[in-house]
Amino acid sequence: MEARRPKGFPSYFYAYQTGGGQLVPNNVLTKVTLDGELEDSLAEFDSVVNYRFSPRRLGIYLLNAQVGFLHPAVGFSALVEIISAIDGVLVESTSYVVTANWSRTQATTMRRLDAGDTLDLWVLQVSGAPRVIATLPRRTFFQGQRVR
Repeated sequence: MEARRPKGFPSYFYAYQTGGGQLVPNNVLTKVTLDGELEDSLAEFDSVVNYRFSPRRLGIYLLNAQVGFLHPAVGFSALVEIISAIDGVLVESTSYVVTANWSRTQATTMRRLDAGDTLDLWVLQVSGAPRVIATLPRRTFFQGQRVR
C-alpha cells in the first residue's frame, strides 16, 4: 500500500503500528507505539523514539487516528485520544469512546499547531482484561495533513 502526497499541502504523515501487537492493560491510559510510516513528507513524525508528530510549520492540521483491537470482548469499550502538548504540558485532547463489541475506535479533529508542538496517540480500554492492539496500516494508525 503506497500513500500519495496531497498536492499543495507539503506536510502530510501516515504512521501505523507494525507487527507484534501492543498489549493495553485494562483501565490504563497507554501511549500507542506507532513504529511504521507509509508517508512522512517533511520528516515530522518520530517512529523510532517518541512515536509522535511535531510539525515544522504553524498551520491548521486535519488529524485522524484509529486503534483496532484483536477479538474485543462483549461489553468492550475503548477511548482513543489525540493529545497535544507544548513543552511536555497537556494542552488539549480529542477523544472518542466506542462501546459494545466494536473492534476499532477512531478520533478526528482539526487543530491549530505551532512549529514544535507535539501530538501523541493514546488509548484506554475498559474490558476487564488486557487487550492486544491490531497491527497493519489499516487497523491502527495516526495520520495528519496541514490544510492551511
